[in-house]
Formats: sequence, structure tokens, C-alpha cells
Amino acid sequence: MDYSKFFTTKRRTSNNELFVCCTDEAPEQLKDLIHEIHRGLDCYFPNDWIYEVIAEAFSGLEDDDIENVCIEADIYNADLLEWAQDGWAQGMIDEATKELGRPNDFIGEVSQGQWYTKDRIYHSVNEFMEKQENEDEEEED
Repeated sequence: MDYSKFFTTKRRTSNNELFVCCTDEAPEQLKDLIHEIHRGLDCYFPNDWIYEVIAEAFSGLEDDDIENVCIEADIYNADLLEWAQDGWAQGMIDEATKELGRPNDFIGEVSQGQWYTKDRIYHSVNEFMEKQENEDEEEED
């Protein structure tokens, strides 16, 4: 199934910012995955950045295998620092540092943490897609 079609971009009326969200037609299992990913990152409220990366992961993985998808952290320091302000992101930076080692500078540490977070999201989406594909094949048999 093409899950990327269940994501859309809207504009907030309060501040005119764009954000990614699910369409009304999104299946429950997709909504459950989104909540599960948020909880797995210790983020218990909807987060625009996480939604955006989930949508990006579905789009990329529908076209390619997880081994061939390019997962990168933001290239601008201001974007990295904005991302790092959330408490859950700081937890992910710490986890990435424990798992991968400490880079030479603070921006490197934040970049590594963001990449690590994106990588986890992509792998969660990939596992979901594989599971759904297997279930679809079983139904066909």
C-alpha cells in the first residue's frame, strides 16, 4: 500500500507555518505507528519534525530499500540547534552519543543525534511496511 498518500501538508492559522499531518482517510494502523514512534522517542505529544520525517521515510522507502535510502541530518547549524531544543531530542542526542561515541564538537553531537533519530524512524517505518506487505501476501493466499 502507498502510505505516503495519507500524509498532507497544511498551514496553521495561528502562525501561518506549514506542517505535515495525516489525512482523514489514514488507516488506524498508520496512526498507531505514528503514536508508537513518538512514544519510542520519548515524545508524548504530536511533533511536527517527527511527522515530517515519518512522511519522508514512507516516501523514500516506497521507492527504495532501507539500505539504499540516504538518511542525513540537517546541514544548517540553526536547524540542528532548533531541533535540539526539544527535551526528547536531547535524550536522543545522549542515546546516540552512548551508542556511537562522542563527536569532536557540539554541533557534531547534535547532528549525530538527529541522524540517529531519523535512522530509528526510517527503520520503524521499514519494519511496518514489511509487516503490512507480509500480511497482505497472507490474505492473498
